[in-house]
Amino acid sequence: MTPPETPGRTPRQPLATPDEVATYLRVETDTLRGWRRKGGGPAWTYVGGLCRYAWSDVDAYVESERKVPGGALEAQVAAITNEPKRGESA
Repeated sequence: MTPPETPGRTPRQPLATPDEVATYLRVETDTLRGWRRKGGGPAWTYVGGLCRYAWSDVDAYVESERKVPGGALEAQVAAITNEPKRGESA
């Protein structure tokens, strides 16, 4: 079911179930449950007593867990900001 569109608002995606998020992340639903118990994993909410996830929160979690090999992130930031890396002269 798609939520009704409201003029001037971006259409929203339906909230995801733990099964949908687990499938997307390729983990077991028990893993998600464990993360929730420990206060980790993607942000979640309860609607009518049922756990639900906003897809934007799932995407934010995936991005927050992204690891870049040593120095690569610094090089990316330097390239974007046109600043030299540490130890390099301009």
